[in-house]
Amino acid sequence: MKRHAIIFIILFAGFQASPSSADVPAAPAERVDQQDHDINLEQSVFRRKNRLGAILQPSARKKLDLAAKKLVSLLAKDPEHMDLYTVVRREIGKGFSNLSIDQGNLLVFYVLAESAMLISGRENLKSGAESIGELSEMASLRLQIAMDRQSKFMRTLSNMMRKISTTQDAMVQNIK
Repeated sequence: MKRHAIIFIILFAGFQASPSSADVPAAPAERVDQQDHDINLEQSVFRRKNRLGAILQPSARKKLDLAAKKLVSLLAKDPEHMDLYTVVRREIGKGFSNLSIDQGNLLVFYVLAESAMLISGRENLKSGAESIGELSEMASLRLQIAMDRQSKFMRTLSNMMRKISTTQDAMVQNIK
């Protein structure tokens, strides 16, 4: 799990891409394929989050939604010096007791996905408001960076979902 926390830190710390990858622009077809992949990935994450939310009790959802809002506000204040996994686990620990590791990881996934939805909604509001007038070059660059971070965040969530699913499948196989 520390590996996932490190990945989240890297995503939100805004580390620069390596110079060799920054100098070579992506081909338009590759960029479109990557955008399609990111959209499908985002939809998959949000569907899984919604399925998990449907299973949860309303009081549990409320606690997790509050944790997601707190995470977003913490990210807005200082995204560079934060261990997301630890922050989310601590928030979940405040509201829930006696959780197994797998249950805790599912709730962490839910909070991270909800945070991504909140961030995504804010990004859409910003881009809609800015599209009314002309975008300055700096605003366009900031928007692109934010979209890239969101894309990386969604990919990480997808990898985490895949890991959870693989673990669950392995547990079922071990039981058989």
